[in-house]
Amino acid sequence: MKAALCVGHSRVINHSKDGGAIAFNGISEWDFNNALVNHIADKLDAMGIDHMILNAYQGDGYGSAMQWMAEQVDHAGCDIGIEFHFNDADASASGHEVLYCASSTRGARLAGFLNAKLGSTFGTKDRGITPIDSTGRGWAALSLPKAVMCILEPFFGSNESDWNTVAGNVDALAQAIAYGIQDYAQNQP
Repeated sequence: MKAALCVGHSRVINHSKDGGAIAFNGISEWDFNNALVNHIADKLDAMGIDHMILNAYQGDGYGSAMQWMAEQVDHAGCDIGIEFHFNDADASASGHEVLYCASSTRGARLAGFLNAKLGSTFGTKDRGITPIDSTGRGWAALSLPKAVMCILEPFFGSNESDWNTVAGNVDALAQAIAYGIQDYAQNQP
């Protein structure tokens, strides 16, 4: 099994890093997730799970960046991929969510394993696993690669409690995600 750890909002737009949402404390999605994937990589190394990190997407728009990401994931022969984000809304929104391609039963299984580990590790609000079709956000990231893909939203950066519980415990978050990947790898039908 080989996993692609893909940092969302990795594009450069008009010579500036996209960066994504900004948490209540000023940290961007890209900065947080770029550090997180390195912790996950360490955990996967210890488990003997091969992986690659993509954190600087090429392309001049969302579509071309997603096409580039898919080509990299496919060229590397990855079996699964996770694009890392965090949610952003008003300060009262909270919880974790994992998105997957609506037509992918394996995507639903991977999303389920990741979601279960987040819930059992942090006990935060479970927003569930969400199937995405061609009209939904993240469709390109989920459908273009041949690998089984998920988009991970483990907390709301706009919620101080979510941030302190989940983002403030990066080692536990990295371990939960690595265990979710391992559970998927060990429980193939």
